[in-house]
Amino acid sequence: MEQLTTIFWKSIKRPFSNWRILLLSILFFARIPFLYIITGFLAMGYILKVGEFTQKGKWELPSWNNFLELFKRGFYGWLIVSIYFLPTILISLILYFWFGGFPKFGDIFGLINYFSGLLAILGNVGYLLVFLLLISYIVGLYLIPCALLEYVREYNFSSAFNLRSKNLFSKRYTISWILLEIIPLTIITAISFLREQYYTIVVSASPIKYLFFILIYLIIAFKEYFVNVLSYSVYASVLNKKRR
Repeated sequence: MEQLTTIFWKSIKRPFSNWRILLLSILFFARIPFLYIITGFLAMGYILKVGEFTQKGKWELPSWNNFLELFKRGFYGWLIVSIYFLPTILISLILYFWFGGFPKFGDIFGLINYFSGLLAILGNVGYLLVFLLLISYIVGLYLIPCALLEYVREYNFSSAFNLRSKNLFSKRYTISWILLEIIPLTIITAISFLREQYYTIVVSASPIKYLFFILIYLIIAFKEYFVNVLSYSVYASVLNKKRR
């Protein structure tokens, strides 16, 4: 069995193994308004393809081709994610209609401010809702990689909801999940800090504002590409055992 440290090292290097694909991926992973409705599905389809390649023992980066297939598989991938996050979505809707506004899990500072206001207004009920929201979100995060990689094995939608407890609660998967959640959390915190600097330091009329805005967009796009390729390379390696 391959050592976990070896898997991580190979996976960290993988996003940089083809600079042409890296640059092209940044375009598809960039959350450009309106276009992301399409590119988001393509990006998900590409990540699933990364997982598929890894399951087959291929460590080269997949090429960006067969966009119709990427879009279709990416659509099903996002549908699987949405189903696993359904409890989180329902609790968020309750908070939206009761408290106003959705919690932004991708913005650390915004999330802290949101929860602080929620607890101040709703009291004990707020603590309960925050607890349920965080638990449902963490459980969803934990199950989704395994679910998507089950789907990828034969691209059978129902397989995503037939998870194997032996893999799901294995030590290697749990350790990998913890480490892979710390990495993006660190990057997101750094990006959130840069955004705070953007709003407090950059003069609105200055051309630097637009350069800073583009830089933040590119950093976020690269983060999405790097973290997802790294994560699904590791997860697919750790969970790469044929169903019996």
